[in-house]
Amino acid sequence: MADQPAGSVDGPGGHGGPGGRAGSGTSAGPGSPTSGGSPRRFEDLLAELEAVTDRLAGGEVGIEEAADLYERAQRLHQEASARLEAVRTRVESLREPPAPGGRAE
Repeated sequence: MADQPAGSVDGPGGHGGPGGRAGSGTSAGPGSPTSGGSPRRFEDLLAELEAVTDRLAGGEVGIEEAADLYERAQRLHQEASARLEAVRTRVESLREPPAPGGRAE
């Protein structure tokens, strides 16, 4: 696995460990906040998920690495789905009329 392309989605060892995706700007793993303490952006999660699925679809990974990538894709999907749901809830709450007796701002 040492001869991975420079843009590989895996860190050292080819198991999605520390190092993450080249050029991602973070070494935090899926589900982890970035080094600044804030969660990763939805767009970043989606881009990494696409890279992982492209790697899997390429069919040039061994069975162990494929299993690792599949697990990583599941974690990324969960985190992206949660982020999307949180934003949807936030937008819906902004659209709701004020409660009766409440004052408009």
